[in-house]
Amino acid sequence: MFSFRHPPRSWAELGNDLQRVALGVVYSLRPRRISALPYVVTASLRAALRLDPPGVALEAESPPAASRLGFVGLCGYLTPDELMHGFHKGYFPFSHIGRKKWWMLDERMTLEPHLIRRDKDVRRMIRTGRFRVTFDQSFEAVMRACAEARKGHVPLTWITEDIVEAYVALHQAGYAHSFEAWDAEGNLVGGGLGIAVGPAFVIESQFSRQRNGSKIAMVILMRHLSAWGFARADGKAHTDYLESMGFQPTPHAEYMAILHGGPENVRPPGRWTVDPALDASGDWQPEPVALAS
Repeated sequence: MFSFRHPPRSWAELGNDLQRVALGVVYSLRPRRISALPYVVTASLRAALRLDPPGVALEAESPPAASRLGFVGLCGYLTPDELMHGFHKGYFPFSHIGRKKWWMLDERMTLEPHLIRRDKDVRRMIRTGRFRVTFDQSFEAVMRACAEARKGHVPLTWITEDIVEAYVALHQAGYAHSFEAWDAEGNLVGGGLGIAVGPAFVIESQFSRQRNGSKIAMVILMRHLSAWGFARADGKAHTDYLESMGFQPTPHAEYMAILHGGPENVRPPGRWTVDPALDASGDWQPEPVALAS
């Protein structure tokens, strides 16, 4: 919804905000969401009356009862520390209107990076350099591209100004990363962003303006994640696209074991760059990551 930190700067932006609020209300009334609505309303009222401090949702040792419906609680100040705390608990921030909320899933779509599916066309385009792929070159531009309305989809996004601001700070802290595909004219034509959480890379969003742009960038990302010792790429909720790339459902308990069973940081926080020596067009095997018992 509207905020004093990020008020609409034009009538067009005001119209977009009103549209997002209307569509967000409809989204919250879908059968898969409406069961969590009483918990969301209660948490919002308690926060408005200052009965609960910001960030209280992350203080509990175990998820609340509402988490069986996906809802965990309201986000606090969206600082890098708070965001990483939530990610390490297996939560993620999401909301179309109002304050961002912490959510969790019974199953996450995950993939061992070296098992990503690559058809002949993808391998050929990687070999021939159809797109130039970079990491962390245009993080905010990637975020805003991911937030754009997509043809054939409802124009509704969770990537609002508060999330852009928070994730840019997380990027500057070295935890959030972008992967970009550029065409021969230097146009940004695909890519996405995600968060490095211990031995997992949580893919938050992707976009594509040219066919296979995002896919090529993601395959090259997976080659690097494998070489860097990441045990899983995490796409969060199921989509046909993720399934087509080889992602499989992983129960929450197994996901948490992966998240906390490997090294705390397989790669120290900081800026990522593409290593030209890592060929993503062929098959590769990862370095073994020993999970704690």
